[in-house]
Amino acid sequence: MKKYFRIRSTKWRDRPLEKSSMPPPARDAGALTGRIREGRELFESLEDFLEGEAASCRISLWGTVSEAVVAVLDPVQGVYATTRVEGAWELASCTGFRTLRQDARPGLALWAVLAQAGGRVAAGRLFPGTRAVSVAFSARELPGPDLADPWLWPPA
Repeated sequence: MKKYFRIRSTKWRDRPLEKSSMPPPARDAGALTGRIREGRELFESLEDFLEGEAASCRISLWGTVSEAVVAVLDPVQGVYATTRVEGAWELASCTGFRTLRQDARPGLALWAVLAQAGGRVAAGRLFPGTRAVSVAFSARELPGPDLADPWLWPPA
């Protein structure tokens, strides 16, 4: 497994713990926290980390990204209109989940509000191409069936 992050685990498979300045994770079962190192692609790092873990989990992220691909869904056409933003952007809010797609492959769906000095704001669904400066995350296993919904996973 590639070493993209530091790990603190409360339930999922035993993983090595490294000293970190992160606060301790939640003490209840199913919580997992980690940090994505600078310059790493957000989606690739999260998928590498979650590979072999629960098929479905809720994810929260916080920190700073250097570039991001943000999109808004056009419900009439059923496609996302994407915008690439560059520079230092703070993840003011970022949440989503990992679940199985209709073709049974795992996928990440993340939505974010990004803020920049001077009051610039970008919001929408995040797509691959988002690079971390300093990003931490928390994942919690979701009970029940996977969320294979065509609105979450439109055709590419």
